[in-house]
Amino acid sequence: MNILLAYSTKHFVPSSNQRVGTGMSASSAATLARTLYDTLTQYGQVDYVDGIKPPRQLPRKHYDLLVGIQGSITPLHRLAAFDKTILFAVNMHPIERNRILHDFNVEYSVCPAKHVARNTVHLEQLDDIRLADSIFLVGNATVARSFLKHGKSLEQIRRFNYASALPARAPGELTHSSHPRRILYVSTEMCLRKGFDILAELLRENKDSAIQVGIIGGAGDKTYRARLEELRRIMGEKLTVHGWVDSSSDAYLQLLRSYDAVIFPSLEEGQAGSVLDAMSQGLVPLITRETGIDYSPLGFLQPAMNCKNNHELLHRLINLSSDALLRLQQQTLQYYQAQHAGWETPLRHAFDLFITSGNPWPLPPENYTLNTTASPIPGNIIYDLTDQAELNNNISCVATTCTADVPRIRWSYVNELPEGALVLSGIRATPEPPFLLGEEDNGGIDTLSHPIPQYRPHPNFLHRLLAPLLLALSILHPSKSQRKIFYNKWRLFKLPTSYSAHISTPV
Repeated sequence: MNILLAYSTKHFVPSSNQRVGTGMSASSAATLARTLYDTLTQYGQVDYVDGIKPPRQLPRKHYDLLVGIQGSITPLHRLAAFDKTILFAVNMHPIERNRILHDFNVEYSVCPAKHVARNTVHLEQLDDIRLADSIFLVGNATVARSFLKHGKSLEQIRRFNYASALPARAPGELTHSSHPRRILYVSTEMCLRKGFDILAELLRENKDSAIQVGIIGGAGDKTYRARLEELRRIMGEKLTVHGWVDSSSDAYLQLLRSYDAVIFPSLEEGQAGSVLDAMSQGLVPLITRETGIDYSPLGFLQPAMNCKNNHELLHRLINLSSDALLRLQQQTLQYYQAQHAGWETPLRHAFDLFITSGNPWPLPPENYTLNTTASPIPGNIIYDLTDQAELNNNISCVATTCTADVPRIRWSYVNELPEGALVLSGIRATPEPPFLLGEEDNGGIDTLSHPIPQYRPHPNFLHRLLAPLLLALSILHPSKSQRKIFYNKWRLFKLPTSYSAHISTPV
């Protein structure tokens, strides 16, 4: 089997020392690329290329499988034929990412437009999503929703929690901490997307609290370098800027272990690797849901400035007793071990299924009988949690169809539903947990919404009138860069403009 893997040669090269913990090899990008490469080599010959700047030619003209990051799929499809394609997504859907950053800056005016543009992605990546037979993504339900919102079906998406490259700390190594509370912000780049503006506002308003704050990483541009210097002046000795620290070094590990908690109010991620690094060492996370991680034991931050909820959560963290903090640190390590460590197993499991059947979701055991007295509802799926089994450190349940409308039967991972609970899902097969699209504040099992895109003319007459003009400008404008801008604007008119949803409730 011939496989092409497109990731980042800056972070990982199979034949170099970057495989074994030097330079950037402990970064999240290197961890993901290395795990993908090691997994795929078990299926055949793997050619590895840069997915950030794809090559102009490939060693072969035909491959059985392409696995690539966003931005690599479309260029590589121009160079060779691929029987199957998997998009390995490490961020939200491009449209959602761009919208989140743009809307935040419009509301709070925190940085120049050119900084926002540098953090947004080109909408040509929409072609990558269209060409992909399946999407393997790292992140939580918030990240998955961004793809569902724009027309991808649940059965096309397989979601993973990945793990840090650092050795996890043993719970017995944790010790009581005393005030002031030591809080860490760690990021490869301080910028709009990484929530630095929210962090700076929180710290300014709480500069008199009993805290000692550390920052690992560098500012993205002169705007954020100036903002960091201003924050350092305001916080004085309560802020220590460590700068960039090699994440594969002992110094980085010891630095993480010297703090009590990690704060990360990110606006958009796939799954923040720096937070996973911190959690693997027992730091209590105080994060947004957009960070891509489903664990923030004191509550989730809101991706907003001047937010009462965010200040309350920070005060709650600062005022924890030493015993309460130690318990939360132990729980953090337990959560990390249960939900992130050993992620190579479910990844291999998904590749096994996709390569053999073209679908990343398996059939249940043969001769399985639905163990329930619930009346079947035509066209729906019943999740039966009475027949439970351990699978990849999660409780699994079997889904079976009531009619032939959904021909395949799949496993579904469940973490939070009570034993014996029955949930009716939408008409389509739903391989993700029933709480994937549930309400965030009620345990996630009240509602299930499966968005189905409705392609129809834009309701605004002016928009319909402008669409042909944008298309003409994308072809005729003398500037190549402007032609791309007009083309991407025209493409927006081709996207779904509304969604219908099937709502279900527990029985």
